[in-house]
Amino acid sequence: MLKSLVFGRVLFIGAHCDDIEIGCGGTAATFARKKKPVAFAIATPEDSQLIDNGASFMFSTNDFKDKELPSLRTKLTNTSLSEWLLGKFSNALRKQLVNAKADISSLKANLANELNAILSSEQIYTNERFAGTQLRAETQSLMSKPVGHSALLRLNRFLLGDAYIELMRYPERRRIEATKSAQVLGLSEADGTLFFGSFPDGELDLRYKELRDWFKYLDTHFKPDSVFLHRNDDHTDHQAIHKVGIGVFQTKNVFFYYIPRPSPETPFDSNYAEIVSGSIQDKVKMCACHESQPDDYVHEDTILTNAHYWYLRWYARLKPDKNGYAEPFIIRGWRPGYYGEPSRYSDSAETSIKYGLRVVREPDGTFTWEGG
Repeated sequence: MLKSLVFGRVLFIGAHCDDIEIGCGGTAATFARKKKPVAFAIATPEDSQLIDNGASFMFSTNDFKDKELPSLRTKLTNTSLSEWLLGKFSNALRKQLVNAKADISSLKANLANELNAILSSEQIYTNERFAGTQLRAETQSLMSKPVGHSALLRLNRFLLGDAYIELMRYPERRRIEATKSAQVLGLSEADGTLFFGSFPDGELDLRYKELRDWFKYLDTHFKPDSVFLHRNDDHTDHQAIHKVGIGVFQTKNVFFYYIPRPSPETPFDSNYAEIVSGSIQDKVKMCACHESQPDDYVHEDTILTNAHYWYLRWYARLKPDKNGYAEPFIIRGWRPGYYGEPSRYSDSAETSIKYGLRVVREPDGTFTWEGG
């Protein structure tokens, strides 16, 4: 089998909170298991709305995920806060919450409208209503400040999110999910192994300079030897990470990772694959932390099927294994002096691997590099 080409301090960068886990979570888990220095850096999920814009804290029907409505209905009928909320809800909404056959679109619309009325009416916190609810530090900080109209909306939305994860604003929830996922590998902000950017989701292509500055900050503070970036697919946020990362990390070993995209798929001609059979369950656990995301990206069946597919493409002839899993990459950066490469001081030293370089299977069953 091929010797791993990932070495040293390894930095994984994603545009969104679940990108690393989907594209290279098994590889990250493999090196974390070996006690190698590993870090995650996530560019978003800050909201594109200004933080003092009260409208950005109002509910919309998009805030309610179909797969989470059953659990939300249950929670809204059996807690101390729920009793107070039910007293505020209309008879029509109360009936919809207990009727499993109620029209989903109508339920979402009514729930958004009536929760928004509650957000702007009064501060909803009392010791009795939130007994047993663990409030985030951000929520506690808001409670200690003067409350104007916009601040009231924000505070009440944070309070509802602390009480019911299903009602948490998308940016805050995504960050919590990412933090929980990183903890599977023992990574945290406190230890300097988990970094969050402050970029709005969907706008990375408009912030190249700020993104470049953030990448330089990551390079200075974590000092990576190997860096994992998005491939250049059709998502503008992924493209920004890809293009800016190539420039900032040009002296590092850079691996482009693959995330399936909606049809038509952008071609991905991998020239390397990391076997992750021993860490695939860690990848499944990390992806499961992203409960707000669609199952077709983070469900266990999806994760296992995709990873097994790539194992078969790369290693089925050499070592058939019905439980084999792998993650594909394109190698971009290459530091001389490793794996028989010329010395960094040699005139013949090359600083990058061309896209055409591939691993081929020889007649005796061994793998060698060819091309480039």
